[in-house]
Amino acid sequence: PVMGVDISNGMLDKARAAPGAGKISYVQADMLRFLKRQATGSASLIFSGWAIGYSKPGQVTKQAARVLCPGGVFAFVVNLADSLAPVFRAYRKCMARHPKQLARVMLPSFPSSHALMLGLLNKHGFYLEHEQEGLQAILPPDDAPNLRDWLLGTGVLAGFDIMLPLHGQGEVGQSFEHFLKEDEQPIQHHYSLAVARLSESPA
Repeated sequence: PVMGVDISNGMLDKARAAPGAGKISYVQADMLRFLKRQATGSASLIFSGWAIGYSKPGQVTKQAARVLCPGGVFAFVVNLADSLAPVFRAYRKCMARHPKQLARVMLPSFPSSHALMLGLLNKHGFYLEHEQEGLQAILPPDDAPNLRDWLLGTGVLAGFDIMLPLHGQGEVGQSFEHFLKEDEQPIQHHYSLAVARLSESPA
């Protein structure tokens, strides 16, 4: 069986609407708590897309090694610590300017480096089949009405719009747009990607 796990019901709703979704079971859960509930050696593949950095990378990797059967594959792509820097700066400035509008706080644990993620894999008994570190620029089209609205439509601001009211013409959204525009650093994903296989013998 194939299972899709996300803490967001909204993301699960989108997944359920995708082609082939009927063959997948969906679970709303925190990824680390979900992994801890799974039986040892019960999975052949674990994939995480842009999510480990919102949990605890070391513990997720450790639990993946426990849950996978020998020879099982752990694949992931995760933002590194300097990803989306202008977005996080705009978020913090909006927190300071509009503290009463803040509904939640995000405390990501993006790993500091690609080397750190590779070290975690090695520590927990994985060997690499593929690894890549890269930068992906996030560039709006020329006809984008404004940067904030375009980013909201791409998913880059997923979660940020839950913490602060960024939609519409409210003052928080306008402040966010202003802070994004005044930041000279480009918005980009700095990512670590790996496909690793669990050793057939104990680490």
